[in-house]
Amino acid sequence: MLALHVGAAALVSIPLVTFDGAKATKYDFKVLNDPVMGGQSHGSWALDSQAGYGVLDGEVVDVPKLKAPGFVTAVANGDFADSSSAADGGLTLMVRSNTSSYAGFRVSLYSGLTGIAGSYACAGGGSIPFSRGCFKGKFQVPPGDSFSPVTIPFANFTDLWSSATGEPTSTCVKDPSACLTASKLSKLKRVELWAEGVDGVIHLEVESISATAAAPAIKGGAGVELVEFDGSQVWDHTDDPVMGGKSKSSFSQAGGVGTFEGTCAIVPSLKAPGFCKVATSGGTFPDVSSFLNGSIHLTVRSSTPTFNGFRVAVDAKGLKCPGVIFSPFTTSWKSNFTVPPGDTFSVVKVPFPAFSCDWSSYTGDCSTKDPGVLGRQHYCCSDKHPEKCPSTEALSAISGVEVWAEGAEGDFHLELKSISAGPL
Repeated sequence: MLALHVGAAALVSIPLVTFDGAKATKYDFKVLNDPVMGGQSHGSWALDSQAGYGVLDGEVVDVPKLKAPGFVTAVANGDFADSSSAADGGLTLMVRSNTSSYAGFRVSLYSGLTGIAGSYACAGGGSIPFSRGCFKGKFQVPPGDSFSPVTIPFANFTDLWSSATGEPTSTCVKDPSACLTASKLSKLKRVELWAEGVDGVIHLEVESISATAAAPAIKGGAGVELVEFDGSQVWDHTDDPVMGGKSKSSFSQAGGVGTFEGTCAIVPSLKAPGFCKVATSGGTFPDVSSFLNGSIHLTVRSSTPTFNGFRVAVDAKGLKCPGVIFSPFTTSWKSNFTVPPGDTFSVVKVPFPAFSCDWSSYTGDCSTKDPGVLGRQHYCCSDKHPEKCPSTEALSAISGVEVWAEGAEGDFHLELKSISAGPL
């Protein structure tokens, strides 16, 4: 187990899979193409051992007899690290993709506690007898050229899912027997990366897979509300004004819900997506430094959950981001987030270690790797660059909250009920 120090915080990180040649986390992945009823999906797995990542390439197409999308999956079997100490956290994948708009990426973990063969359990998803124990979760890859961390809370995994679509037939919330518990995480025997249930070309690069959880918060307790959408706070919205930007948005509040919607469009002179954002900075915000090891909680829903450009930021007026030569009067720590599909509001937790004050004004992204001679580096929060992470000082002096649609072209619709800080 590693302790990834993030400012004054410590993020418990248990590496499960890496592609850097380390013996303890080296596993042989094999591709399985949809074999059911004449499935025509196809894929390949390649390892770039020098660069230190694996690559899943392929295309998911309809199964002719089912008239529904098939799947491609990369599978590794073995004895993976005991991850029970991270049961209250999630699975973190360091990934990037040039098909980040693809909405069918999933990952599954098989627990050997059941004694059933992993290949059988991960083919059935509980839909056939004795096929429990393979827990699947969905994820979206942020757009950008850099590897980004994507964390799927273990509470979002379930071993009850459709073998035809990969979609849950029941969730951990509805059925506790479907939860990926500490005991089940103690005996992981199989890891699978999926492209499933959605037609399209896929390209996924994976640098590492880890179980992660923040250490206990300094004071613990329930979350602290930062923003409510009851009209008590004034929100301003900004559409990309740079170099002829054409992004457009609107923001309204009604019935305790803020609605942020519009279109993030290409800036013609940059040939890259612009941004829209809403921000509130009126009044005072509570001290949430006790949740330095925790996360931002967003209660949200969206009719465009596949939009890849949602981000959230917290501002701290008067503080500087170390190493950033040009910094506005207000420094902000920003992170991307994705919204689960569905008609009901969901709580999305964005860990504070996923935020960075050093992000590109063109894309909103940061990176974990040094670009060498390629240009200005925007560093993510990490053990190598803890100065980019949210600090106790920053979280005790929040002066504003921002929600962005940025770095991804397309229409977006986001409804927000609340934004708070709380445990991971």
